[in-house]
Amino acid sequence: MASGVTTEEYVKIANDTLLTIVQIETPEAVSNVEEIAAVPGVDALFIGPNDLALSLLGYVPARWDEPEFLKALETVRRAGEKHGKFVGILAKNGQHAKELSEKWTLIGLGSDARALTTAMSATVKAAKGM
Repeated sequence: MASGVTTEEYVKIANDTLLTIVQIETPEAVSNVEEIAAVPGVDALFIGPNDLALSLLGYVPARWDEPEFLKALETVRRAGEKHGKFVGILAKNGQHAKELSEKWTLIGLGSDARALTTAMSATVKAAKGM
């Protein structure tokens, strides 16, 4: 291995420093979240709200006022906290991230698709002199 690190040393360093994050995005995962959160080596539970809303309720984008959706979020969050795991979720925007940070320990600040769309829109506007 590079830099004089043995395979055994690398594995130990990796195991000590990498996070194992599992996504909870189906009704089945929500139903089994206590068992999932109890798995040794799992460091965090993470929800993609649109994926969860689609699999749970059949629509996107997620409706943040939908009782069944909110109940699922809270079920996951509480299971993670109970088992000493980080709990994460993807926020709609910066203000939403700030609101979520009161209860969630990992906040995703955007998606790859949104980031690419935003960047390319700005690039096209610049190219058109807008």
